[in-house]
Amino acid sequence: MRLTIFFLSGMATMAFAQGPEITSISDSVAFPGQEIVISGSGFNPDTSKTKVWFGQVKGRTMSSTAFSVVARVPAQARLANLEVINTGTGLGVKTDNKFRSEEHTSELQSL
Repeated sequence: MRLTIFFLSGMATMAFAQGPEITSISDSVAFPGQEIVISGSGFNPDTSKTKVWFGQVKGRTMSSTAFSVVARVPAQARLANLEVINTGTGLGVKTDNKFRSEEHTSELQSL
């Protein structure tokens, strides 16, 4: 949780920002170009202020509400954690479980 303190006319006012939370992902395995739905809370309804990362690779945010984000899986996505960042608050959340791009499952089977 981020705490911001504003000083107005000699008085301090505090504002708290709730960080995003992921409760579910429609698919933990998907093909590049496929869209997935990330459900939870604390997302920014402004699509331009909602960023989705597949590990080190930025996905494309197709739509967002306070409770869900639709993101397109990038071609370079690999086995990685998903991260959603609300750039309006500067807060983000990363999944505990890894997301896997179907295009790269042969890499996993050889391990």
